[in-house]
Formats: sequence, C-alpha cells, structure tokens
Amino acid sequence: MRSKLAGKPVSTCRQGENWVEQPGAHHVLTENTSRTKRAKLLVVFVSNTGDKLKVDDPRA
Repeated sequence: MRSKLAGKPVSTCRQGENWVEQPGAHHVLTENTSRTKRAKLLVVFVSNTGDKLKVDDPRA
C-alpha cells in the first residue's frame, strides 16, 4: 500500500507494518501496489465518545 499525506513524502507500508495519522491529515494518494492481490487494512480510530470519525474533505 502506498500513501501520501499533504506536505509529506510518499510512504509504502508492507504486510505487518503500521502507521499513524494525526487528526485532520489530508490524503493526496492511496493506492494498492499489487496488480494481482487485494490490499486489506485494519483501521483503528482513537477518539472521544461521540466524536465524528470521518469528516468529508472540502479540498477533495
């Protein structure tokens, strides 16, 4: 999986690796690097009870 956040270099995450994104991070790239296998991600949100977990990005 390749990912890029605004102002940061492109990063590649391989099976078994992880990464952390700060609140308000702006995604400019997310792609599967394999042409033959599906990418699977486990996403864990840490937030206060009742907070919105996803906010639509007005820059998209």
